[in-house]
Amino acid sequence: MEYLLKELKDNNITISLNNNDLKVGFSGKTIPEALIAKIKENKNALVEYLGSLNHKLDFEIDKATVSDNYPLSSSQRRLWVLSQDESASIAYNMPGIYFFEGNLNIISLEYAFNTLINRHESLRTVFREDENELVRQYIYSPEKLQFSISYQKTVTEEDLQKCIHNELTKPFDLAAGPLIRVNLFNTDDKKCVLVYIMHHIISDGWSLNILTSELLSLYESHNQGRQALLPPLRIQYKDYAVWQQSSLNNEILSVQKKYWLKQFEGKLPVMELAKSKIRPKIRTYSGKTITREINSDLSKELKIVLQQQSSSLFMGLLAIVYTLLYKNTGDEDIIVGSPIAGRENIDLENQIGFYANTLALRTQFNREDSFSKLLGIVKRVTMNAFEFQHYPFDELIEALSIMRDTSRNVLFDVWVVLHNTVMKKNMTKRSVGLPEITGYQGDQHVISKFDLLFGFSDTDGQINVAIDYNTDILSHKEAENLIDQFEKILTIIIKNPSLKLLDIAQMMNEDEKERQKEHLQNVRMKNLTNLKNRG
Repeated sequence: MEYLLKELKDNNITISLNNNDLKVGFSGKTIPEALIAKIKENKNALVEYLGSLNHKLDFEIDKATVSDNYPLSSSQRRLWVLSQDESASIAYNMPGIYFFEGNLNIISLEYAFNTLINRHESLRTVFREDENELVRQYIYSPEKLQFSISYQKTVTEEDLQKCIHNELTKPFDLAAGPLIRVNLFNTDDKKCVLVYIMHHIISDGWSLNILTSELLSLYESHNQGRQALLPPLRIQYKDYAVWQQSSLNNEILSVQKKYWLKQFEGKLPVMELAKSKIRPKIRTYSGKTITREINSDLSKELKIVLQQQSSSLFMGLLAIVYTLLYKNTGDEDIIVGSPIAGRENIDLENQIGFYANTLALRTQFNREDSFSKLLGIVKRVTMNAFEFQHYPFDELIEALSIMRDTSRNVLFDVWVVLHNTVMKKNMTKRSVGLPEITGYQGDQHVISKFDLLFGFSDTDGQINVAIDYNTDILSHKEAENLIDQFEKILTIIIKNPSLKLLDIAQMMNEDEKERQKEHLQNVRMKNLTNLKNRG
């Protein structure tokens, strides 16, 4: 919902609540039909989300007192600990890779990046211990940072993937910086690939979009000899970190802390997805991705079912994931993680920094429940999580005092996210003067921070599914089975959302047995044919 509201805002459309109904404002002549359709399609979810924001923290972040160093935010502190292991640190490299075709103005590109470095203190921040052995963040001046773009003027297509892989898997020195690096690889005179990488400790998914958007604006304006008009930044990330740490014990966050502790009372569930492989004793990050496009007809039918249930697309996809996990594990108490932007304050909208928070969604159900009932449970769990989203996940982990298991993530091993495709499409379609820009389509090194990561997107009315899986936990065949099963569950619940979860699982098991029988028969027939041909 945050991304949709931002898309509407970017198109001068305002959405507010009026007696539990939507009030739409627009400063232009007519609202584009595509956006009207999106508002109608997501009406129930918008009403619920805006309603939940009535309970949000009403806060203003003051500028921090000037100092040589500043505290880390809760998420930064935990990520710093994780990043002391080099393999874990590499897992938190966040890349943006774009293909440029046309005449690229190098001077304008350098100007754009240097302006970004000056504009966002987070891009000039390093992390090291002070004299009291406390990890603090230090902000360098642009001159001290010594940032520069790396160029390789002649890179063949064969070498390109190797070069990109090397950059993606190169660790950052959090104490020395800079924690952003930029490479430009030329494949011929008018074709090149831009690779920029930030460490997650200074960035998040929203920040990648901001960096790309502002980079293109700065490049375009400089290339055309005019000044870019970027919104001023009243505060910087250090101000947020100081505010957050000083707010942890206030009354509102204390209430939110109690809610989350209540959610994770009792014995916590541990999911075991590995079947053909033995889980490594130390968590690994080796990954691969498998994708599937859900055809537009099925996608449309799913959205209709969810509208009838007054649920959002994210809630529906999440409920299907829970059904899939139940089918494969038999678990009826499941925790999955999902990100939330963490930018309720308007001053944070255009910031680059690690603002994202994690929502740990614990959903308890019964195999005798219908999918519709599960969807209702998921809706309640999700809306409650939105309402209490301000309490930092990393503080929750410390408060729960969970015994560390080096083979797993803390609390959950499955991640679910609904990506914002609008912002990405705007980046690649806009004109920046001369070059044409598209997202890089080549193979990228896949790092899997979880056993499973379900990444969904809704593009031009079609739902796309991408599953990142840890190759030390699941085989390629098991991953393929999961994405097949996901689509099968989707098809089943569209036809009859009142089916019990147990019945859905049994239907799928019978279907899988039948397909396995057909496969064996085909193999036998093929073998008989080969024998006859030899005779």
